[in-house]
Amino acid sequence: MQSLLYSVRFSVVLKYFGHFNLVLAVLALVPLTASLFLGDYAVSVRYVAVIVVFIAIGSGFSRLAAPRRMQVNEAMTVAAVTFLFSPLVMAYPMTDPAIIALGEVLCK
Repeated sequence: MQSLLYSVRFSVVLKYFGHFNLVLAVLALVPLTASLFLGDYAVSVRYVAVIVVFIAIGSGFSRLAAPRRMQVNEAMTVAAVTFLFSPLVMAYPMTDPAIIALGEVLCK
């Protein structure tokens, strides 16, 4: 079994977090298409905002120079950061200011 002897290199974590953000931007196109098809344009605007955030973060971080090999602890860190970040951002399109606040969506 390989032990975790080395510290996390943040350039590696940010680079692969950027790659995951680009994947999330592509995956967010599906609910955007559904909201456009169903005519819910207020939700569509919020999905476009989320996609822009994902693309901005992804294109910025994925350009960072990083070693080609990733350590196990860096992979776990990328997974943890992505696991925490993506639901927080994807909760925004599901909020309707007239009905429910973003804080209520995140706390339920």
